[in-house]
Amino acid sequence: MKNRLLIAVLCIFMAAATLCACAIPGAEKTDAEIKTVFAYPKAPVEEEALAAWREENAISPEFEEALKDFSLSTASQLIANDENNCYSPLSLFMALSILTDGAKAETAEELFSALGVADAETLREQNARLFRLLYRDSEEMKMLLANSLWIQNGFPVEEDFLRHAAENYYASIGNVDFERDIEGASKEIGAWINENTKGLLGDGYKVSDPSVVLSIINAVYFKDAWEEEFDTKDTKPRTFHNADGTEATTDFMYKCEYFDYGVGEGWRRLVLPMKNSQMLFVLPGKDEDLSEMLKDPALMQEMLFGGEEDRRETKLYLPKFKIKSSYNLIPTLQQLGVKHAFTEGVADLGGISKGRRLFVGTVKQEALIIVDEKGAEAAAYTAMEVIEESVPQYFTFCLDRPFLYAVIVEDQLIFVGTHSEVE
Repeated sequence: MKNRLLIAVLCIFMAAATLCACAIPGAEKTDAEIKTVFAYPKAPVEEEALAAWREENAISPEFEEALKDFSLSTASQLIANDENNCYSPLSLFMALSILTDGAKAETAEELFSALGVADAETLREQNARLFRLLYRDSEEMKMLLANSLWIQNGFPVEEDFLRHAAENYYASIGNVDFERDIEGASKEIGAWINENTKGLLGDGYKVSDPSVVLSIINAVYFKDAWEEEFDTKDTKPRTFHNADGTEATTDFMYKCEYFDYGVGEGWRRLVLPMKNSQMLFVLPGKDEDLSEMLKDPALMQEMLFGGEEDRRETKLYLPKFKIKSSYNLIPTLQQLGVKHAFTEGVADLGGISKGRRLFVGTVKQEALIIVDEKGAEAAAYTAMEVIEESVPQYFTFCLDRPFLYAVIVEDQLIFVGTHSEVE
């Protein structure tokens, strides 16, 4: 029997939250002389003005559906196992969108298909709306998004690519020296991740290869309190039944009140309200295998968003937990049909830098979530490293010592000799 909680991390927070933003310094100057200065959008506080803001920045139904499909299809590959998982589909989607802006030909076609968006202009416009819709930095709640581009010193990057990143993705842009100081570059990027995840992630970050010429980083940070906190006096040890059939004791929080419910075949869903968002918990039936259920994106969608709805008085026992995960996302994207971008000699990223042969060498994510009596805190970053193809390596053949020579005509040895000294 497998009695485990399905935790819909970050993706659900994004969909449920009402968001705004505050100003930060503009994008850093680069060799390309991009001088775009941006400020994060700040939503109004008044209810009527906020409603107008939401309407003004609403994403299209088609884009919302594409984002949901991407989230579910990638999640079904990554979390359908018997391990603890924390994954942010939003973080991957935004980083991949920035890369797509620099892709051409079949490389771009594969990326657009995976993202579920038809063209670059739509992708830019809808991501900009999504950013404005989600971003919030208030005393009550944090829903922070950040993007950055890290460029090898002296490497030429197309001005349009940088401008689109700054204007539509609010990206900071700067230079580092991957080639000569990979450790220093790693520390700088790690410090940026640490700052934009409020200290949860980024320590020990390492750039994978000194051949990196561009690193695209997205960071997500979320923090919200329960609408009504759990009483710490009610937190008691209880038994958790692990996926492998073993049992373990951990602290469970408790409360008894009315909750919104969703019910489907083989599962139940409870909605736990937060002050500005919500968290969903899906409990499979005792005889159901959660990892098998999650392999079907359609079933995952039903468990998270479908089923018969009800409201019931419920005794809720929720374990306190902290989960940290790391993912290599290239195999996941390859399953979505993204292949050219990762293939040396095939990838076309000419929108990033003309005349340079580039490919994506790394796509990785780290994510973490903490749930306790006060609420939930979570963070993630996605790092995408673009590498320039290595210059062909030539053998060195320097005739600086005695050597044999010959002249051949029609396979016949006409002259033969040695050069043993310089007179």
